[in-house]
Amino acid sequence: MLADDDTEHIQNAIECARSSTQQDGLPRLFVGAVLIKNETELGRACRGELRSGEHAEYGLLEGKLHDQDVSGATLYTTLEPCTTRNPPKIPCSERIASRNIGRVVIGMLDPDQRICGRGIRYLRKHRVHVDLFPRTFMETVEDQNRDFIRDRESRPEPITGSPLINPHFSDDLIRLDKHFKVESVAGYQTIFIIAGETIVAETLDRFACGLLRDEIDRRGAEHPFKRALIVSAKTWRHSHWFTERCPAISVGSGAANDVSQEWSEDANAQGIQPYPLGKGTGLFVNRQPARVVLAGKHAEDSKNAVETYISHPRGLTELLASSWT
Repeated sequence: MLADDDTEHIQNAIECARSSTQQDGLPRLFVGAVLIKNETELGRACRGELRSGEHAEYGLLEGKLHDQDVSGATLYTTLEPCTTRNPPKIPCSERIASRNIGRVVIGMLDPDQRICGRGIRYLRKHRVHVDLFPRTFMETVEDQNRDFIRDRESRPEPITGSPLINPHFSDDLIRLDKHFKVESVAGYQTIFIIAGETIVAETLDRFACGLLRDEIDRRGAEHPFKRALIVSAKTWRHSHWFTERCPAISVGSGAANDVSQEWSEDANAQGIQPYPLGKGTGLFVNRQPARVVLAGKHAEDSKNAVETYISHPRGLTELLASSWT
């Protein structure tokens, strides 16, 4: 239930959001956050206020109020707090819960479908009381962010449907046209996804490879080399620049991908056993660079292993944490 004094703080959060800094020419969110405790404003912040791209809640809680006791306070934020960030960053919803904030009043749901609704559920699960802006104020926030919402809603949903076309295509075309070297499109943090060369791998496993590539590219955001590239087993074996330097995921069973077979045998010799991933299995060799095998008895099982790996606690997040530090 909203109180009479909520209106003033909501209006202040909306006004604060107008000062959000934008970067790189792409549609970005306008976000403002105001923190109130014992009827006193402790601080306010907008997106990118302290550093370009920085979330408003982070700037407020860590940049401005890092050493203050904010337990039991009420946070007014124009956007649902995020639940996912590129490692090692911590999502805003986790920061809010860890600071023991008592209540959060939210202007609109995050239009990013990876987050939409999950921020509210996370806060409620951690016993943070959640309210929403009244309808008229919510409409103001949505209008403030109409360009970002329109851009986000025009994108395909993650994991479902066909894999996205390489989002780096235009940049890759320019770089390769100038240099035609793998170094122009890949760095030490680039994840190579290896597909086999049988008809099964080309027809079926490549789809699963595309799902992986899309998710890794999303988590890498605009970083030029925190991304994924799909290569054949043959290319992997003959291109020593990245085989010696880059982390990699081999998709498909040993029958369809001999790199999977080789890495599985090496892991077994070291006493490393695969773990279940849906209908398939995962294998993680935590070395530098890291090696992963995602496989199943059948192609559908390998695809299910990939889908499970993307959200599994011992899955993609673990690999990226070891490779993107």
